[in-house]
Amino acid sequence: FGVKHALAPVNAILDLCSLHVLVTNRLTEDVPVHVHVLVYNVSSDASSIALAINQTTVTVALANEVRSVFAIGQSQSAAQIQFVRVQAKSEGQDLAPSSLPSTHWIANGVPTNPHRLFARLQQLPEVMVVATCAFTGVSRSAASPAMDTVSFNVTLCNTDKSMLAWFVRYHIRSASTHERMIPALYADNYVTLLPLEQRELSVDVLQPFSPAGYVLTARAR
Repeated sequence: FGVKHALAPVNAILDLCSLHVLVTNRLTEDVPVHVHVLVYNVSSDASSIALAINQTTVTVALANEVRSVFAIGQSQSAAQIQFVRVQAKSEGQDLAPSSLPSTHWIANGVPTNPHRLFARLQQLPEVMVVATCAFTGVSRSAASPAMDTVSFNVTLCNTDKSMLAWFVRYHIRSASTHERMIPALYADNYVTLLPLEQRELSVDVLQPFSPAGYVLTARAR
């Protein structure tokens, strides 16, 4: 998330060391923001999640400052894994791309062996994600006259009612060779979908247009 959203002038992020939600503002003016925090506990058998915190904080992101607006603190439950979603919005202000939600995971009672820590995430069940793709147009690339910008809208939907879809990644591929179409500019990728959540994202493929067509592949975890 830090790499994808580092250039957002106004943002809400989770400090994994202090478990504080921070609001950052690199603008020269104050910006009113709504910071929404969701915390989900994963059940001991890793079969479902339960909402533990649903908090919205209305605050002002002060110019050129970073400040804490909410403290999650240590888990008050026996959940070994928690997922935290943080999102900042402001009415009348365009905070994109920071308006996209960021999802983090926390391991409580962290084992000394990091491989065991990541093994907990591997216990999460695979869920069905329905991915659809719509071709939206092709235009000549401004960067290279020999290239086209082939645009798509991608819809990802988690069909599970009780478990999130973690680490969902999707790719546009050639219908004839099944090779990934690169370079490509994704609005977002490697996303986490809450139960029954649907996300719509855009993709621009920088390649000569292929009359053979394209296919979309997606996988969770």
